[in-house]
Amino acid sequence: LKAIKVVYGDLHTTDPDGTKRAEQELKAMKRVQSVRHPYLLSLERYDIIEGRLLIVMELADRNLWDRFRECRSQNLQGIPRDELMR
Repeated sequence: LKAIKVVYGDLHTTDPDGTKRAEQELKAMKRVQSVRHPYLLSLERYDIIEGRLLIVMELADRNLWDRFRECRSQNLQGIPRDELMR
């Protein structure tokens, strides 16, 4: 299973406001594509389809909201600080 993020903006438009976010995200993807860290999802690839930037990455087991609800169901106030700091 993979997650696909479609970035707002069109890389083929002449409108500078329409391309700014997509261009920033593309630059960031090029920088972090080779980064490996146990707490970061791996970036598989990115594609530009019809001017839209699509990012294909590893799908997380859960998100912070899921973990927060899990902790609350265990009668904790939230995610333990030590866990968050790791």
